[in-house]
Amino acid sequence: MTKPLVAVLRGGPSSEYDVSLRTGAGMLSHIDRERFAVRDIVIRKDITWTSNGRVFASPQEALDGVDVALIGLHGTYGEDGTVQALLDENNIPYVGTGAAASRIGMSKALTHAKVVDVLKSPVVVAPRYVIAQDMWRTQGDMCMTTLKHTVGFPCVVKPVHGGSSLGVTIIRDDITTDTIKKCEDAISVVVDDGDDAVIERYSAGREVTCAVVEGLNGKDIQALPLVEVVLDENQPFFDYDAKYSGKTREICPARVDAQTRRAIANAAITIHATLGLRDYSRSDFIVGDDGTIVFLEVNTLPGMTPTSFVPQALAAIGVSYTAFITHLITRALDRGKK
Repeated sequence: MTKPLVAVLRGGPSSEYDVSLRTGAGMLSHIDRERFAVRDIVIRKDITWTSNGRVFASPQEALDGVDVALIGLHGTYGEDGTVQALLDENNIPYVGTGAAASRIGMSKALTHAKVVDVLKSPVVVAPRYVIAQDMWRTQGDMCMTTLKHTVGFPCVVKPVHGGSSLGVTIIRDDITTDTIKKCEDAISVVVDDGDDAVIERYSAGREVTCAVVEGLNGKDIQALPLVEVVLDENQPFFDYDAKYSGKTREICPARVDAQTRRAIANAAITIHATLGLRDYSRSDFIVGDDGTIVFLEVNTLPGMTPTSFVPQALAAIGVSYTAFITHLITRALDRGKK
């Protein structure tokens, strides 16, 4: 019997190219080769599709004969619905969220607008203000005036569509001439890099993340054990270096009380369902000293290196990385049959 051919897509044109290669490598090393054949597809930064040194004339050629796609891409092209739409056009089932919901999940602005009214106390969305690129270039002074009155200081400046904490700046002090200048500079960096900026009220506390999976162990949907992020004392926040340098410690299950654990788990499931996500996702939160829980963002294709949050949380309930990948591939193949 011919094994289903699984294409692992990794790389891509975004700034998270290197992280995507690592996620894809993790997936490749945990596919059950007795059940599935594998094609490793690396998408270069110029969106050329390649496999083991071969350069394909088109994505369609690279996907010829593929039964299912396992998406290890991050950022633009991979998480914004682009590659999902391409796979849909070619009638290839794939693991993860569909194209339309991916576009929403990739945008912090659209995500927050969708979930702000469905989250239940003590989980909240911090006050925020979105500045479009053209608005910043033509009406920057007005934007800063609005920002002072709607969000205030301290605050966090982020790209609306970015991931891995790239382009994030935290302004920790109250409003002064210096903090205003830092904020303006941070917004300009985001805009000059080709994205809109979202500025949100800074929330102090511990960062905790919660993965949601569908169909595992006979359950329609479930939240996995929470993972707590413990930064090295020299790390200013959970930035790109903290995420991937190995300096950060992760604790699973997170050191939170039962009430906080339930609130975060319920919020992660609510976010997943409200946005129409599929198969698995991961939502990030800040747990404040006062008990307030602030939702930060959702990851529709969370990192899947062997040491990433999702494999850690799965291990905590006795599910191996290989078993989970098999589960995801099987779900996608079943969708294709339907």
